[in-house]
Amino acid sequence: MKWVMQQIVHLTRMNWWVGLRLKNHHWTWEDGTLYDRNLVHWERNLEGNTGAADGCGNMYGYPPNLGNLTVQNCNYGMGIICKRSVDLLDFCDQINDWHYLSGSCWKYFNQQMNWYDARATCQHNGGDLLVPPDYQSEQNLWELIPCHTAENRAWIGVSDTARPGQWLSINNNSLRFAHWNSFPIQILQAGQTCAVADPVNNLGWDTELCTSSFTFVCNRTLGSCPNGWLSHGDRCYQVIDVPTSRKTYFDALQYCSQRGTSLLVINR
Repeated sequence: MKWVMQQIVHLTRMNWWVGLRLKNHHWTWEDGTLYDRNLVHWERNLEGNTGAADGCGNMYGYPPNLGNLTVQNCNYGMGIICKRSVDLLDFCDQINDWHYLSGSCWKYFNQQMNWYDARATCQHNGGDLLVPPDYQSEQNLWELIPCHTAENRAWIGVSDTARPGQWLSINNNSLRFAHWNSFPIQILQAGQTCAVADPVNNLGWDTELCTSSFTFVCNRTLGSCPNGWLSHGDRCYQVIDVPTSRKTYFDALQYCSQRGTSLLVINR
């Protein structure tokens, strides 16, 4: 809970919905967590009125009551904090088209970019360009690339950008596996030649200038939180503090639910 406070105290001054609501005059966590009065810090240590017909829990996001809960009309607009377990990401966040293949998470991007921008996009998504570890793993690309045409040739994490004239992976390691379409391997321009996997030619690798534009494949480790989410322990958190995005309790509940998550639960 202290970690959550550290994240929101410097954001927009607002209150935040938590997944706590009056149901049949009892406070109930929406995700089924058992409500324990001793674990909830109510404002002035006064528990919300359980005699009321309606009420939803919300949390102060600013001093002096930072982290304390109070009761509010469920139709008021508040900030949203969604949370979910890392192990509930289907390993790879499949809702955002990441797929579990060969022990890690792969995603095919059909936008065409140069090699440098493609790599930056992968890194922005918590990964890097794919470096196929072996032939069998490379064949998984058939599951990702929708059309086996020349237009869908895809950048991979192999180039001579680190050491001109020498083919290395993105980690500057020598290649343990290579699948070149032709020999000798042509360096088009020293320090600016990169590899693409060609679905027309059994995913064999061709050389292209890194400034050319192709689709690309990213790879990242298992259990990474989605882009835009914060990671802490075994949880991922999405904090939405844009004033125009404030939602009613029920809209906030639906927003999190549609993403396979739940509103914040306090069980410290």
